Amino acid sequence: MLNNILFVCTGNTCRSPMAEHIFNKKAKEKGINYEVKSCGVAAFGSSSASENAIKALNELGIDLSVHKSKMITQEDIACADVILTMTNSHKHHILQYFGEFSNKVYTVYEYALSQKSDISDPFMGSIEIYRSCRDELNKLLEIIIKKLLEEI
Repeated sequence: MLNNILFVCTGNTCRSPMAEHIFNKKAKEKGINYEVKSCGVAAFGSSSASENAIKALNELGIDLSVHKSKMITQEDIACADVILTMTNSHKHHILQYFGEFSNKVYTVYEYALSQKSDISDPFMGSIEIYRSCRDELNKLLEIIIKKLLEEI
């Protein structure tokens, strides 16, 4: 059974923190416990989540305002039972540097639907673009949680 999930995007200010917090809300609503984190392959400093990511999640009753970006580390990867990336390029980046963990790295689409699709980066986009990203993640994470519940 998977207990530790790591979501990965580029700067850890949009997609992966949205995925982390949406997943946590859904898991809590279903009464299941997971250790869920997010980080970025190019997250420098400790940046806040993007303003529109915060707004888009506020609409779901999720507070993303306390999020601080984090660069991915070998410890993050080693501790995760599964690593879910937003794009194939994020997946390939991780495999390039941490190939020994290839058995647990998937894109979100790959894990949810066995598809080779990417979740587009909404960075600097309008609130509508962030909402679209949020809704896409919401649907995919619902599928992933359903699969995880079937494994219990």
